[in-house]
Amino acid sequence: MLDTIYVCQQRQEWFRNYARSMGESPLAFVGSARVGDDVVRTAARIREELGFDLDARRQMPTWTDALRHFIEQADGLGILVMCNGVVHNNNYRHLDPQEFRGFAMADDFAPLVFIQRCGYQGGADVHAGA
Repeated sequence: MLDTIYVCQQRQEWFRNYARSMGESPLAFVGSARVGDDVVRTAARIREELGFDLDARRQMPTWTDALRHFIEQADGLGILVMCNGVVHNNNYRHLDPQEFRGFAMADDFAPLVFIQRCGYQGGADVHAGA
């Protein structure tokens, strides 16, 4: 897990520097939720920001279509989305779904979401929002 976090941190740092060099503004929604906030309301705000409510998900024929839609919506907001099932493109180092399924890393310019793909054969998919 730590090696995956380190790779994500490197990519997040690169994208933060890139966004700043392109004159991008900080993303207002990053850091808008607090630990003490109501979880249900916070989740509703996230779904609204993503344009990915429960009805929209129900319309998706498969979970892969729902995942693809989530990635597109997050990407459109400027969120980096990484999906992988191995450590840094090493097909001999599979990620353990018992250890973690995913995580998020906040950053005003380059928020990142990592989603573990179980059974994934191949390198990382990286989606970088503009």
